[in-house]
Amino acid sequence: MKLSELKDKSVLIWGLGKEGLAALNAIKDISCKIYLYDDNISNSKTLSLPSSVKIVKSPITNTYDVLIKSPGVSIYKDEIKKIKTKGTHITSGTQLWFNENLPGTKICITGTKGKSTSVTLLTHILNKLGKSAKAVGNIGNPLLDTLNLKEKPKFWIIELSSFQIYDLKAKPDITLLLNLYAAHLDWHLSLENYRRDKFHLFNLSSNKKYINKLDPESLKKSSKHKNISYFNDKEHFHFKDDHIYFKDKKLNKITNFSLLGDHNLSNICGIFSILQELFPKTDLNFFVEHANSFIPLPHRLNKVSEKDGIIYVDDSISTINEATIAAVKALKDFNITLIFGGKDMKIEFKEQISEILAPNVKTLVGLPDTGHQLIDSLSNQNEKLLLKAFNMKEAVTLAKNNTKAGEVILLSPGAQSLNMFKNYIDRGEQFVENI
Repeated sequence: MKLSELKDKSVLIWGLGKEGLAALNAIKDISCKIYLYDDNISNSKTLSLPSSVKIVKSPITNTYDVLIKSPGVSIYKDEIKKIKTKGTHITSGTQLWFNENLPGTKICITGTKGKSTSVTLLTHILNKLGKSAKAVGNIGNPLLDTLNLKEKPKFWIIELSSFQIYDLKAKPDITLLLNLYAAHLDWHLSLENYRRDKFHLFNLSSNKKYINKLDPESLKKSSKHKNISYFNDKEHFHFKDDHIYFKDKKLNKITNFSLLGDHNLSNICGIFSILQELFPKTDLNFFVEHANSFIPLPHRLNKVSEKDGIIYVDDSISTINEATIAAVKALKDFNITLIFGGKDMKIEFKEQISEILAPNVKTLVGLPDTGHQLIDSLSNQNEKLLLKAFNMKEAVTLAKNNTKAGEVILLSPGAQSLNMFKNYIDRGEQFVENI
């Protein structure tokens, strides 16, 4: 279904975040009946809406021709199941954008962690190479907001979450899966659903599909697919001893602080694989040079301050334990005071404790919920200093008082933020404010 086909239809937009508002802006001039619903109805009170647009108190009271569902609304919700039985056509902003078939090469990137950094890094390098590229999608730039761009980019670098992929019908030119860890089980209801929904991206037709050969789940699920290329493979791009290699060729060193660590080098191998596919004659060290000039997105292993010899690193985007483990490994050359913990999503982490509390983590400052749970589970050991905090100001104060010059205070919570903060951005900003 294209946007023009919404004419004379009744359309419900569910969700009034960025994606929902982008959908509203895209269809407001089409002759259709528009209805809006949000799980938090107060979100609609600050909107300036045309008189023809109606707010509804329930998504299932009436029957609509079309539902444009925001990514945060789980397809597994009972209300969605009821809407389906009414014959309503369910779509999304992502699907509507792909249906418009805009010109340009479409590169779709997904993975549990590292999507946004990878999308912005690839966009940065392409632009540095003189190719017009735009980062769009789940990165916070809704696809539908790009429809009226006067100058369309040659390359669309599209970040897709599992919420946007599960039923997508599209034909991207290149797809890249960075990794698969347990996440978003509240939306997908099970780990099996999550993995299946995420991997649906590779059921779509694309000229090139890139898979991380070091990721067991990705490797297992790719076994039945054709046209797969692997990165982190010794015959292609891979990393070793803090350097990236192409086959046997050792490339110049990645020196960008925000790209330290095996997890970043792993993702960069995926990015460089795409770049070499697009520009096979380009010197590979040009890719490294431009990666080193990359300015990262906020809250992603960012060195935000250095005071009294103490380095402060904001990794608030860390919402799963694997991300915290990656951050700790990236800073392996430093002693660390780790600020850890957030909303309890019932994801088991007992087997990961030794990696979270690696030898270079000397002090743990735990935030509710999971930080306190971790400390309680360690109460009988005395190897590390274990401190509970109940807000970010207290956490930073405790960290300062127990960290020496030359050491790092790392905010890498390994959990979602909504038990104490508006979002991970608010969490990271409070960390910086209290330094």
